[in-house]
Parts: sequence; structure tokens; C-alpha cells
Amino acid sequence: MNYRDEVMKLVRVDVKKAVDAVRAAYNDKSVSEDILGSITGILFDASARDGVPFVIEFVTRYPGSLHLMRVICADIYNNNKNYDAAIFHARLYLRLVKDNKLLEREDVPLILKHGIARAFSALADGYAGIGAYDYAIRVLQYALRYVKMDELSRVIRATIDEYAGKRTNPEAQAQNGMWEAFFKSGSGMSDVLAYCDAQRLPELAKRVELIEGSFRFNSRHVVDDSEILQIVNEISGESKKSGYILL
Repeated sequence: MNYRDEVMKLVRVDVKKAVDAVRAAYNDKSVSEDILGSITGILFDASARDGVPFVIEFVTRYPGSLHLMRVICADIYNNNKNYDAAIFHARLYLRLVKDNKLLEREDVPLILKHGIARAFSALADGYAGIGAYDYAIRVLQYALRYVKMDELSRVIRATIDEYAGKRTNPEAQAQNGMWEAFFKSGSGMSDVLAYCDAQRLPELAKRVELIEGSFRFNSRHVVDDSEILQIVNEISGESKKSGYILL
């Protein structure tokens, strides 16, 4: 069966049958990652509610994929104010792009250029959602090194201006100030961790602890642009003691 043609036809007339076709494709072991990514995107565009489970299933099945499903996943989590998951997925996508040596290349497919821009925006949106506006702005300024298309860079610059405006109200200033104090010196970690706990940000809490540890053991440590794409990695040694490291 040509699943792509079948799903494209069905979403126009019967979304329920389109869902059944997508499920059949996921159960068909002969169907490639490329086809599954394509039909998941087609279904999601036609019916986001029906497409969400397949988006999540896709990124679980293909954790190293550069299909836009992980970026869509980040957008979904941001829209539902699950900023912890949104930040995780957006950052991981960008790191995958970097590790595949595609971030600095200008000859990548158009869809990947859009994916990179959207992932940077999703990462920034996640940090803005927790009140770290200055950090979000730094993410977008960093993004402009790689996002060269005018239509995409204009959106990023407009978002920078939007965040700059939002951080001026007193409540936002206090929240942004908490994050900035931490990113500059590691100070106020207890307040940051308390916020992470209250807002259910477990992945970000791990990151906060690792950053604070870097400040504590290295007086010259700085949180610079290289941190933006660093990933929290779990490690285990011969002693079977486990832990985390930021790489």
C-alpha cells in the first residue's frame, strides 16, 4: 500500500479512516521512517488532536531522527505550558542537527532550515514561558548565526523585540532577575530549584544543579552560548554509581 497517498486522500474526506491508515502504517514493519514521518505530518496538519499521539510515538521510535516531528512535539508541549518537555525536545533536535554537522551548512533542504528556525523558537518560547526572558533572547540571538533566510530571521527578530517588551513589567523583572542571577554566577540555586519543583520542571532542575556545580568547582566558569546546545547526559562508571553531566 502507498500509505502516503492513502493518508493524503483520506484526510480530505474521513479523518477517522486516515487515523486507521496511519496506525496500520505504524504496525507495518516494512514502512520506513521517512514514510511514517511524512504521514504523521499530513495527519497532524489535518487534525492536530488526532495527530499528537503519532507525533509522540514517532519521536519515541526514532530518537535520532531529523524529521520535524520532534520540533512539532516541542511546539505541542509549549502550547500546553509543559515547558520542561518543550525545552528538552527543542534542544535535543538542535543538538542532533549540530552533531550531524548540518547546523552551519547553508545547502541543507528547505524543510530542515525551517525546522532549525522553529526549534530555536520553541527553545526560546520554553524559557520565556518560565520567565527567563533574557536567556530566551540570547537563544534567538544565537539562532541568527544560523538562520539566514529573511522570512525566518524577521520572525526571530520580532520575537526578540516581543520578549524585550514583556520583561519590563515588575513581575517579569523579578522572575527574569532570578534566572539571570543564577546564569551569571550560580547564585540563588535554592530559589531556582524551588521554582522548578513548584512548576514541575524535573529536566530543567537537573540542568540547574549541573550548572551550579560548574560554578562551585570552577570560579571562572561562565554560562556562554556553548551551553545552549549542551545536553544533560546520564553516566555510569565501573563502580556502578550513576550521575549526570552536561555535554
